[in-house]
Amino acid sequence: MRLPAARIDLSSVNRNTSRALTQGAEIMALADAYEQDADRYERWKDQLCCACFYLRRGRLAGQAFTDRPCGVCGVSMTFPTTATDALCPECSKKLKLCKRCGADIELRKRRKLDVPKPAEVETGTVEETTVTMMLLPKKEDPCSGSSSDS
Repeated sequence: MRLPAARIDLSSVNRNTSRALTQGAEIMALADAYEQDADRYERWKDQLCCACFYLRRGRLAGQAFTDRPCGVCGVSMTFPTTATDALCPECSKKLKLCKRCGADIELRKRRKLDVPKPAEVETGTVEETTVTMMLLPKKEDPCSGSSSDS
């Protein structure tokens, strides 16, 4: 791919300078909002950490329905785009973790996690399976004429 040269003149320099200043001011405002955490109650309601709520608002996503299992309990979640959450709302609320990225909702380091994760979740091999248990009929013992469990 070959692009034409960007024409640089006084107008383009001033326009690009204005965009850069605006972007810098927006980033500083986001950093200030992150530090102040003024919308803490709304953030808690949304079950998001400070980084996801203030700094990662605009996520890129593909337009495709996407299934993803919860990183703790393994329950399947369906999303309308490829921008998915790491945890189901129940696990997020119960463990006080960010539903989007899985971090502590207050971004505090933890020494332990109270709910153990299944080995399948840790390795990323969770599959939805249905286990059906059924009772088998007793087999008759042809030698004794009685029935026994097998």
